[in-house]
Amino acid sequence: MDTDTEIGEVQSIEQLDDGTIILEGESEALGFRITDEDLQESLIKAVQNTDPY
Repeated sequence: MDTDTEIGEVQSIEQLDDGTIILEGESEALGFRITDEDLQESLIKAVQNTDPY
C-alpha cells in the first residue's frame, strides 16, 4: 500500500458523525477514521492552522 499520498493544499476538512475525518485536497480527497476524540480535535486544529508556504 502506498502511504505517500499527495493531496495538495487542503481545501476543506469535514468530520462525520462516526468520527471519520475527510480532508479534501487539490488533487484528491483523503478519508480516515480516528476514534480518539482528543486526537480528532488536535488533527483538525493542526490542519486548519497549517500555512502552506
